Amino acid sequence: KADSEAYLVLGKDLNANEKATVLKLLGVENENDYNVSYVTHDEEKKYLSSYISASQIGSRALSSVLPEQMDTNAGITVETKNITYVTEKMYQNALITAGVKDVKLTVAGPFKISGTAALVAATKSYEIMTGKTLNNNAVDTANNELSVTSDVAKETGSKDDAADLVAALKQNVASMGDDYTREKGKEALKEIL
Repeated sequence: KADSEAYLVLGKDLNANEKATVLKLLGVENENDYNVSYVTHDEEKKYLSSYISASQIGSRALSSVLPEQMDTNAGITVETKNITYVTEKMYQNALITAGVKDVKLTVAGPFKISGTAALVAATKSYEIMTGKTLNNNAVDTANNELSVTSDVAKETGSKDDAADLVAALKQNVASMGDDYTREKGKEALKEIL
């Protein structure tokens, strides 16, 4: 652990060359300047296998994240490098669902990869960085949301359009508060579509 407030979560299965590539993409010059933790393939399977196919998850945890705590009400920004399955908007939506707040997240893979381990790494890094434990149900819902968004993208032809649709629906449902019913949710979806 470094003495700094900088955090880094690396895919546990990166070999030395892959790790060097990821660190360069993340802009990390000296790993020792960071509080480093790892996300494992077992964690990835544990949290995502109910929602995402084994072929998307792969067999190694490679995607890595560099989280930075932002000012209150700054929101969530995400930048991806070499990530193909999960888009920046998909990460953003899922992190909001998980309860993550005010963070800038850079996600990188050593080459073109799905990026599924990075969602697990992102929530893990947020908990380490803030000392706050995220609600398990919210994190599980966020993991499911990646799958749902991907399924919607097959219908819309665009992952970003699907992510926008999911975000708009979540905002609409959230604004209903205690007045939410399944029927109102269906009506909201029809209006958004």
